[in-house]
Amino acid sequence: MPFITQPGTKKWLAVGWFLLTTLLLAMPGNALPKTNLVNIPNFDKIVHVGLFAVLTFLALYALNQPTFRKKTVVGLMAIIYGTIMEYVQLHLVAYRSFEGIDIVADAIGAIMGVLVFSLLVKKSST
Repeated sequence: MPFITQPGTKKWLAVGWFLLTTLLLAMPGNALPKTNLVNIPNFDKIVHVGLFAVLTFLALYALNQPTFRKKTVVGLMAIIYGTIMEYVQLHLVAYRSFEGIDIVADAIGAIMGVLVFSLLVKKSST
């Protein structure tokens, strides 16, 4: 799909996912959708892992051949962003709270995003 490989499109995909993630994390707790999936134990942690894995992957995809250092910085920035958003939920978002385990889930997602990106780039360049 040539459209998705354009440099500008790559950046907008990453920015769009960042904005979507921010919207979801800043949504009041009583506005979150009520589904049967929410009854799955720790489903919200799975959501955190997924959001941050995709966020990190897209951020790296937007960069042109990121180095190990850039991958590390992007991963750390994602973890810092997740930590900041937990404090935002604690102090600024109604019906949401700070959960340290969410930061762990965000970090796992960020690490997964870096690893999946690294594996896919390595395979596509060989």
